[in-house]
Amino acid sequence: MAIRPRPAIRLTISALLAYVCYHSSIACSWATSTSDSLGAYSWGAAFAVVLLGVPLLLWLDDPMKWRYRDEAAAPETHPLWKRIYYAMCIIWNFRSIGWSTQVDNVPTPTTKSRAVFLQQTAVAWTKAVLAADFAQTYIQLQPLFELQGTPAFPTGLRGYAMSCACLLAYGAKAYANLRVRYLSLAFVCVATGLGSADPEMWPDPNGRWADAYTVRRFWGRTWHQNVRRHLSACGKAVAAALGFKKGSNASSYSQLYTAFFLSGLFHCFGDLAIGAPFGSSMPFFVANAAAISFEDAVIAVGRRLGVASNRQPSENTNTQEDGKGKEAPPPRWVRVVGYAWVFVWFSYALRLFVWWAVPYGMGKTRSNVVPIEVVQRFAPESLLSLMKASL
Repeated sequence: MAIRPRPAIRLTISALLAYVCYHSSIACSWATSTSDSLGAYSWGAAFAVVLLGVPLLLWLDDPMKWRYRDEAAAPETHPLWKRIYYAMCIIWNFRSIGWSTQVDNVPTPTTKSRAVFLQQTAVAWTKAVLAADFAQTYIQLQPLFELQGTPAFPTGLRGYAMSCACLLAYGAKAYANLRVRYLSLAFVCVATGLGSADPEMWPDPNGRWADAYTVRRFWGRTWHQNVRRHLSACGKAVAAALGFKKGSNASSYSQLYTAFFLSGLFHCFGDLAIGAPFGSSMPFFVANAAAISFEDAVIAVGRRLGVASNRQPSENTNTQEDGKGKEAPPPRWVRVVGYAWVFVWFSYALRLFVWWAVPYGMGKTRSNVVPIEVVQRFAPESLLSLMKASL
């Protein structure tokens, strides 16, 4: 990135990175042998994220031309050692916070004060740790969790309720673990000055849950945006290669499906890491792209019927969020219906991501991110008994 070598060298480096990331993901199976399937899956996907950055950072754009904050000069004007420093910052700053290429829908920093930031982060970190521990405790105590996807799992309304509880615990654990990692790093950096001590460089990793009244908004606003810049760049490149006009439905949906296909693809490296067939994670992500297509059609019909306000024209065709065109929030009852739709969708769609993984130990092992057992040690026995109950 810092020296921008000729294409032949970049192609060689890209191929080498692909080889290393692929075999590194397979090598993560050592964690599975120690009953840490979740850790193995996470490491496998993490290596794939490195590979996911190759198209944007080595081919589709030149990061040395990006601008950081109010700096007048681009990194390419600096000496080699400083360009290398900028390149390292760009690689690990997944959302490009502070750069001219910062991704959309990054939460606004709540404070500029380091003391207040550290206090807020400590509180948020504690909540995330307790949430992860609570979810993990439920997973470990609930006997039906390991029966998901098997004939022994209850059916009917009872089966649906228990499935929702198990999937909710799984999702909460993943969500909380991601927050714990990010908040831990943010606290250390701001407290010590390592990396960046500016609180504004550490906005919240997730958006508001209140924004998740469509599946599109869940992925584009509420969930983390750590791979958004890579997915958006690849999606736009595919749309341009296919000759689709910017702003057209063809361009928008080609970006949408490219983004979710690549999301599934890098998660498939996690499949390799736990010894599962490559591609086991893919159906979940493709299904979400299809769900967004469906809800877009329903929303379009609703707008024609006057149910929601009309969006102002926008050229934005980002892959995992509503466009930049301004739009007043829909009526409250529409949002309530939207929340119900999102809940029902994930109550079924998450089965595509969880049920196949349960036999490989995913979920049951306690995360090395939150290894403590506060809930099991200090929670009332009545609460623990409730977690064990199967309706």
